[in-house]
Amino acid sequence: MNETLGQLPNSPDSEFAVLGALLLAPEALTDLQLSADDFFLASNRAIFQAIQSRAERGLPFDAVTLGDDFAGNELVHPATLIDLATTVPSAANIAGYAATVREKAIRRQLIEAASQLDAKARNCAEPADTIADSMAELATAASRVVDKPQEPMNMFGDHDIPALNPNWLPPGIAKYAYDQARVIGCAPEMLAFSCIATAAAATHDAIVVRPKSNEGWTERACLWVMVVAPPGSKKSVAVKRPQAPLRQIDSELYDQYSAKKGEFDKEDQVYKLKAKAAIKSEAKGDVMGYEEPVSAPVRPPQVRAIINDATNEKLGELLMDNPRGMMMYQDEIAVWFGGHDLYSKGSGKDRGMAIGAYEGGSYIFDRVGRGTVRVPNWSYSLIGTSQPEKIKEIVAKKADDGLMQRFMVIEIPRQVLHGDEDVPEDAAARNNYESAIRGMWAKVPMEGSECHVLLSDGANKVRREFTLWVDKVSNTDGLPAMIQGHLSKWTGLWSRLCLTYHSYGMGERGQWPSAMEITESTARRVTALMKQYLLPQALRFYSDTAREADPIFALAQKVSAMVLAKGLLRVTNRDLTHNFQPWRSAIPSTKAGVISLLRGAGWVLGTDNQRQTGTESAWAINPRVHVMFGERAAAEKIKRQQGAETMKALRDAAAGRD
Repeated sequence: MNETLGQLPNSPDSEFAVLGALLLAPEALTDLQLSADDFFLASNRAIFQAIQSRAERGLPFDAVTLGDDFAGNELVHPATLIDLATTVPSAANIAGYAATVREKAIRRQLIEAASQLDAKARNCAEPADTIADSMAELATAASRVVDKPQEPMNMFGDHDIPALNPNWLPPGIAKYAYDQARVIGCAPEMLAFSCIATAAAATHDAIVVRPKSNEGWTERACLWVMVVAPPGSKKSVAVKRPQAPLRQIDSELYDQYSAKKGEFDKEDQVYKLKAKAAIKSEAKGDVMGYEEPVSAPVRPPQVRAIINDATNEKLGELLMDNPRGMMMYQDEIAVWFGGHDLYSKGSGKDRGMAIGAYEGGSYIFDRVGRGTVRVPNWSYSLIGTSQPEKIKEIVAKKADDGLMQRFMVIEIPRQVLHGDEDVPEDAAARNNYESAIRGMWAKVPMEGSECHVLLSDGANKVRREFTLWVDKVSNTDGLPAMIQGHLSKWTGLWSRLCLTYHSYGMGERGQWPSAMEITESTARRVTALMKQYLLPQALRFYSDTAREADPIFALAQKVSAMVLAKGLLRVTNRDLTHNFQPWRSAIPSTKAGVISLLRGAGWVLGTDNQRQTGTESAWAINPRVHVMFGERAAAEKIKRQQGAETMKALRDAAAGRD
């Protein structure tokens, strides 16, 4: 049908062809970039909505099934559906038909936006408000004209943190953590991740997961967790409570060690006296007047389950006796960060040793007066707490060596409120959890051997999908270096979490972790935890931290805020230089980095849309930013208006015009 004068742009023939082609090739739906509102005729909109609804529910759609959906519906006659299925001969040209439908829809959208702008402009009190109100509508239409603009990334570090879903946790841990959170009156996330860290520490380091059965790559259940929460959030008690079974084990081990150490001290004293007497008798030539001393007694190992604080020197001594690894708890982890290099005078060696503890394996100490000491397995799981301001100050100073990026950061918002009711605990949930941790601790492989845990076929499929996703996300140019560094470790972290979840479940059953493969269900729980909870946490924490530690990212945030406040769809180097002081003071390499970062983040469109004339560069802004961040744009505009009014008031006061 041809368009006639005065009629809104539309193409019923193209709409009909798209719908008919979809019945022939349902898989083409995801590539069309169409919505129901793009269809001009109401009947076609209804048919497309029905197709989308069935596709979202995983149901097939054809003339017969769609006919059932429209039974008794006067808008869509069954004969129309039969025509769709029989009239369109092929789906080969569906992309062309869809492009026509989309182009007509954009024209109608622009006409509607222009009509509303005309009406508002004739009656508005303030032209600037009219422009701002119309920006989102125009930007939405414009975003469909450019060539598939990337979805822009949130540059401001205020990513929403979803509530932790208990289905993302091992069921036993979820039941215990949420019950104890109710008893304490705190956020369950703090307890849940302390449970996970405790389970990791209870798993012997010789129990490893081999993600690829034909490759030698293995991962231990070694995890580092940082809980960042404001004062009054009960973070200390919440994080310490799940450690109770490990602390009890540690107390029992200490009692055993004390008894053995007492016997050793007695035997050692006797041995030293006999050895001394033997030396004296031999010196006098009296070879018959002394008792031959037995061999020196062997010092009993000091096995530990958990420690609160220790220097690297002390850790070296403890880990000599604990090749299975230990758990370290830091009530204020900023102290742990700040304590590094305290004795190495800023050489960075202590931070390097800390990173080595995450990776595990043999470590050799060379110390003056003590010679060379080899630690068989330099490894410990770590959990600590901090207040937001303290940890950001620490991280901003030393954020480039990868130490921080090895942590799972769990930030608890200040606005989370908790009750103060005196409620009884679920004793069965607690007993089950503590029994599982003890069961995990009791599984000790033969000395010098490893216990390998494999992935099931289903879990391996999930691993491959997750690895491809991580590779794609971590290589996004728009991410700050700290986030990229953190995400680059996620493939290994995924495997460690899978092993921890699996080991906990086997601990509940009293079985060896290698008795079963890691299930697809476990793999999907871990994937959901990382993508739906840990990723928003990381984006929020590292974006905020990057503003303090990364000048390029900090300036990119300011440019982004200016773009929103001014409603820009195009920004030039000249505009930035003349009207934006932070840009004037930045060096050329920083400016280039800002544009590159914004392009990677989807705010600045690609190089094909850049225009450069002489000394002026102009960059097209992805119009989607004004749609996605409309509320922030309004807030930025108010903030700038208030700032301008304050400055004017100050100038008037200085000039005596108040």
